[in-house]
Amino acid sequence: MLGNLSSDFLTGYDTDITGSTGRYIYMHALWYEGKGMRKGESMRIPVRARGGETVLVRFGFTRQNGMIPSFSLPRVRTCPGMTAWCARYCYAKQGNHILPVVRKAREENLKLTLRDDFSEIMVAALEKVKEKGYKIIRLHEEGDFYSASYILKCFSVVERFPEILFYAYTRSWRLPELLPYLERLRELPNVVLIASTDEHTGPPPEGWKEAGINFCYRKPNILCPSYKVDGLTCDKCGICFKTKLNVYFLA
Repeated sequence: MLGNLSSDFLTGYDTDITGSTGRYIYMHALWYEGKGMRKGESMRIPVRARGGETVLVRFGFTRQNGMIPSFSLPRVRTCPGMTAWCARYCYAKQGNHILPVVRKAREENLKLTLRDDFSEIMVAALEKVKEKGYKIIRLHEEGDFYSASYILKCFSVVERFPEILFYAYTRSWRLPELLPYLERLRELPNVVLIASTDEHTGPPPEGWKEAGINFCYRKPNILCPSYKVDGLTCDKCGICFKTKLNVYFLA
């Protein structure tokens, strides 16, 4: 199965190269290598934790995001702002997201966020990510800001990297007890928080950029350009995190 792809390129993946999961990992690795990624520049970043043990921080890549790494968490359990629409149509309940290798990565990341030394671990991991040349990080391609404590940890991490742009779509703004912490986070000049909306959420907080489903409550807004431009990826577009335009996606 490995063909011309060196087996050690696959060391960044938590799976044996067998069965349908193996075929998925193999095809993804081919895509990464085709994008010019180097060996080991895949999903796992080893970090020495406070207690001396080595832990792994998982960053993922998707074809839609392009060359933007994302740090993700398990769906639903970390989505306190989810709506009935989310519960029914969440994209993370289908496709590649349900593969065991992906589920494991999300669960391991969640465990890291619960540690007292998560901020230290994440800072160390991002130093390595930065060395690889990445300047944009997406938080939560799956999952969301699930608690005030976690948001504060994220704040302490991202403020250390003014040269990196962090962006996230979130419905956690719907929780009054979390909104003040998100407002503080979005005040950082290198953070773009985008209020995810649907027919059940109502309009986003004043001053927030919006990403809607089928429509936006706020104007000006546009349909995500990827629906009209074949092969357009987030790293090439940037409308969501480089402009003030509100964007909507199709269900």
